[in-house]
Amino acid sequence: MITKEDKIKTFANYVYKKDLSNSYQLIKDTERKHLELLNNKQKEIEEKSVQLKNKMDKKIKNETQKIISEASLTSKENILNLKRKLLENLTQEIINSLINFTETEAYKEYFYMLLDNCKDYLTTNQDIKVYLLSKDRKKFQREIMNRCKGAEIFDMDDDYIGGFIIEPFSGRERLDFSLKGRVLSFSNEIGIALYEALEM
Repeated sequence: MITKEDKIKTFANYVYKKDLSNSYQLIKDTERKHLELLNNKQKEIEEKSVQLKNKMDKKIKNETQKIISEASLTSKENILNLKRKLLENLTQEIINSLINFTETEAYKEYFYMLLDNCKDYLTTNQDIKVYLLSKDRKKFQREIMNRCKGAEIFDMDDDYIGGFIIEPFSGRERLDFSLKGRVLSFSNEIGIALYEALEM
């Protein structure tokens, strides 16, 4: 026969097992919720990490591009300055060479050739100004006066190197046969040739 104590024991055992089962279920539910919450937080952290990484990558890329652009611009400026300096040096060498040329017999021949080339202008325009370097004035004034009786001779600045400039008194036109004028007229071609040579 079942005693009261057995009944109480059985009932207590049943309640204990029921409570134990409920506790296990509660623990499982809590663990599942915590795991779900943990997974959600982990996903959120990963997403934020990816966003932060993308943002940093973009910032690094922009900064890198900025540095490269600045370096490229600086490099181009340096190259341009170097080309400009080379052109200045080359032009100065040409000018120095022409200064030396004005001391030779070949310069006299060149000067007379220039006079021959503008012979028609000298004979048809009697009232003209002819500008010469003072050193050339001593050498060529008589020849110019023989070719054009109405010419007046004036000094020009030494930076014209040599040659001459013809200008009518009316001032309508000016013919520049100076060596400086030749250098200036060819300086663009010299610059282009120099730049092309440096590009190769």
